[in-house]
Amino acid sequence: MLTEFDAINPGQGKLFVVNTEVNDLGLTLPQFFKEKNIFTVAKTKGKTTSTDFEKIFTDILSNTSGDDLSILVSDLIYSDASLTGMSAQKTLDAASSLLTTVFNPYARTHSMLVLKFNADFDGTYYSWNNAKKKYAGERPYYLCLIGRNETIQRLYQDQAYQTIRRFDQLPGFADSWFLDEMRKQLPRSTAY
Repeated sequence: MLTEFDAINPGQGKLFVVNTEVNDLGLTLPQFFKEKNIFTVAKTKGKTTSTDFEKIFTDILSNTSGDDLSILVSDLIYSDASLTGMSAQKTLDAASSLLTTVFNPYARTHSMLVLKFNADFDGTYYSWNNAKKKYAGERPYYLCLIGRNETIQRLYQDQAYQTIRRFDQLPGFADSWFLDEMRKQLPRSTAY
């Protein structure tokens, strides 16, 4: 819920790592944003070989109601285990299909704000065809804030959340996109 942000209710926000299962991250929101290498923390939680985005987004959308605001933190790399060894085009087609089947039922009732951040990474990176590559440097990750249209609107307009919506002041902030009615991209909000 919006009231569970640390600025409104300190210590009430809960963070989880989701890959093939849901795992408690073990960090508070302030600790998360101070962590230089979130990838190292996250890779110790659950099975990190693939991510079932269809299940994740279906769960988020079907369980986000009322004043709930769901926040997914992910590298958003589409790594469906059933696509291992498939061509890049097949993977893109599957991702496109996922967007249509999962988001369409919620297109008129929910909105999503996608925030891009950069964080340190030192480990193995897997390309679309599962080729391993050692990589040390910055790597993007994303926060997807998903809620009913009126909840997202409150986040942007209610004075109580003025300090929370200053996303551009968080460490590593790079860009943002607002998807209204989950179908079209609108210009960035000037609220923050």
